Amino acid sequence: MNSGKLVIVAILAVALVAAGFAWWFQSNQSARALDFWGSDVAHAIRLAEPVQVKRLVLAAKKTPNGDGASASDSIEDQPSGELIRVDARDFRVAATRDLTEAKGLVHARQALIQDASFKWNKPSAGEVADWDYLLEFGQVERASLLIDLESGQIRTLNEPRAATVNIVSGLAVFLDEQFAVDGP
Repeated sequence: MNSGKLVIVAILAVALVAAGFAWWFQSNQSARALDFWGSDVAHAIRLAEPVQVKRLVLAAKKTPNGDGASASDSIEDQPSGELIRVDARDFRVAATRDLTEAKGLVHARQALIQDASFKWNKPSAGEVADWDYLLEFGQVERASLLIDLESGQIRTLNEPRAATVNIVSGLAVFLDEQFAVDGP
């Protein structure tokens, strides 16, 4: 074997080792998040379209006040809007935005499936969350994530197990920006 062929074989060997290391490194960055979400939800978070965000407010519970009129204990009492039930509590959809083409969505998706985004040593069990947003990924492959900005909790709509994320301030900026501009 001449020296040119040896160099080519050496380059290919180094490329294969580097590719193997990159694959191993990437899979280890998301192992716990993948276990938390499950493969179907993680896949939907990563790739599914369309993506929508719904701003949630705790639905009003009508109670009579001193003069017999109704008073509401919610901040926003919108008579219209979809109701979403979470753990025996109703949340009203105050507004909806399409995020499919939103700037920063790729980064938000990646952050939601990386282990470094979670506080794995901080359990969230027992805390009552006041869910602020519902992120919906996809129509066929579907994932619906609830986010509580105050406690930093995140979970799927249909699974009561929640986790705490350390990216809550970045998510808050990203999601709040979607409602800052008037639109449909």
